[in-house]
Amino acid sequence: VKITLLGGMQEPGHGAANLLVGLMQDPAQLAALRADIDGLLPQAIDEGLRWIAPIGTMMRTATKDTTVNGISIPEGTPVSCIFASANRDEDVFENADEFDIDRKLKPSFGFGFGPHMCIGQFIAKTELQVALNAVLDLFPNLRLDPDQPKPRITGAQLRGPHSVPVIWD
Repeated sequence: VKITLLGGMQEPGHGAANLLVGLMQDPAQLAALRADIDGLLPQAIDEGLRWIAPIGTMMRTATKDTTVNGISIPEGTPVSCIFASANRDEDVFENADEFDIDRKLKPSFGFGFGPHMCIGQFIAKTELQVALNAVLDLFPNLRLDPDQPKPRITGAQLRGPHSVPVIWD
């Protein structure tokens, strides 16, 4: 059976779509998750949010004069915090561009940080867990449709695929 999952969905659907793309691009990781869904799903969700956070940037305003990496930022300056860059920092995450559900967990910026951390992150993770459990239960042998182009994850502020063409049997 061929369908397109999550076609045209916007955030929060991007979190589930990004995670599915990461899993289906590596069938061994998808198989490992299916074999131990209760043990690996929370970790897979955290890795999916690190690998491609559904929200890519957030604007903030410098509250005082500061310097970051030798660049002066005066108080009142708008600053764009780019989560995608922070979550791919090779100094923090080994092989940062790779999706790896076995990665040793470290804090990422998928839900912000500090006083600006998203208070809805726990419900969002629960929603992702319910959605992924349902998709994996309802669609045995789910995989990317080899006759269609691979999904492209796009966007700056909201990041995700426009569609995920899949097959299952």
